[in-house]
Amino acid sequence: MKQGSRMRRTNQPLTVAGPRSASCRLRRHGGLLVEALIASTAIGMAAILSVSMLVTVSGNRRTAERLLLATEELSNQLERLTAKPWAELTPELAKQAQLSSSAAVGLPHAELKIRVQAVDKPRPGKRLEGELRWQDRGNSWRPPLRLTSWVFAPPEVP
Repeated sequence: MKQGSRMRRTNQPLTVAGPRSASCRLRRHGGLLVEALIASTAIGMAAILSVSMLVTVSGNRRTAERLLLATEELSNQLERLTAKPWAELTPELAKQAQLSSSAAVGLPHAELKIRVQAVDKPRPGKRLEGELRWQDRGNSWRPPLRLTSWVFAPPEVP
């Protein structure tokens, strides 16, 4: 060492520091915290959207199941009536129709109405109109499901 030279000894390695490296170090300070905050926000939003979608899909599935149950119930009720002999098929018999136990449980506050009307054209017969309605989510009434069936008089034997 020269006598006039004042060199300082440090334990740190010698680095070349330019104007860019100092600013990069300042910008990166706290970067991990910001990235973690953004990632947790994105995950939270995805979770909220997923739960919302699952609730909607579940409600739609329940509505579809009830509509299928109502369609099967009303179809079965009309089929039972059309299987009766012609002379027994009266409006009084239609008023006696009752929901099955599975439909009574699966369709809240369901109301079944079946009407029998005489028709003359194209040939003498009876028109059966079935209507089934029930309450859905929020205790609102669904639009009624309607099915119609026709039964014609047996041909006269000469």
